[in-house]
Amino acid sequence: MSGLTIGPAEVIQFTIGGLTNGAIYALVALGLHIIFKATRVLNFVQGEQVVIGGLLALTVSTTLHAPIFLAFVAAMIIGGAIGYAFERIAIRPAYRLGELATIMVTIGGFVVFKNGHQLIWGKESIPFPDFAFDFPFSLATPAFQGFAEAFLKATGAGFNPFAIWVILLSILGVVAVHLFFQKTLFGKAMRAVADNTKASELMGIDSTQVTAVAFAMSAALAAAAGILGGPLLNAGGSYGIEIAVKGFSGAIVGGFGSSLGSVAGGFIVGIIEALSGGLISSSYKDAISFGIMLLVLLVRPSGIFGEKEVRRS
Repeated sequence: MSGLTIGPAEVIQFTIGGLTNGAIYALVALGLHIIFKATRVLNFVQGEQVVIGGLLALTVSTTLHAPIFLAFVAAMIIGGAIGYAFERIAIRPAYRLGELATIMVTIGGFVVFKNGHQLIWGKESIPFPDFAFDFPFSLATPAFQGFAEAFLKATGAGFNPFAIWVILLSILGVVAVHLFFQKTLFGKAMRAVADNTKASELMGIDSTQVTAVAFAMSAALAAAAGILGGPLLNAGGSYGIEIAVKGFSGAIVGGFGSSLGSVAGGFIVGIIEALSGGLISSSYKDAISFGIMLLVLLVRPSGIFGEKEVRRS
């Protein structure tokens, strides 16, 4: 960045870029949180499910010539079904053996999923179209373009209207998940299992079904992240482990035990990454964001917005 003058407009532009990436990290962090609350384990498959989600949407759109919105929905449904099947086939037998065995299975799943999508779609990344001008997104995109032009005149900071769609749709997904947990009977059952599995089973809740649905929801959120991040990251390739680590960092920073904390942490990591890369050097952006994560672990292990967990026997 030597020789380049950094002003308020650049800082604003970096921040918008951070919010855009952070929206994707937030969805990944929320998916990790859901599985962690249900099983107390970290799902190492999450990043590859993000990659598969983007590939599924692109395949449905190009092969079936389906509108990107329908491809979006189809990819989330198929991704959720894959997550559900993964829990049934691999996670459930391992979970009976303990949390360590379950974690090892998710590590093995990471290898299988990564090699699987590379075998089907290849190792190279595939360009993903900007869906901002496809129906029904095209209905609001002109207004977003007008806002972006007015924002550029007012602040000197420009951005792609697609960034607004990424942030808005991510927030919509987070709100939908929050309402599911707060308002639906099954969502309340999932919260009960997360708080106390034995007590919830005594109340007649099927904890195994809750765990399966948790994996399905997490995989669907990962697919959504892969679709929203497609125009930025392309589809396919090997970025799965990187985005999983960023989502994990967000969940740690915000608070792994809190759904909204995990989401906030994803946005925080995205902003820190963008500002450090733009203001200092792109070579140090990962080191700085991970350094923040380690600092939070040392100072407040429960995360910025997390609450200290009380375990009851």
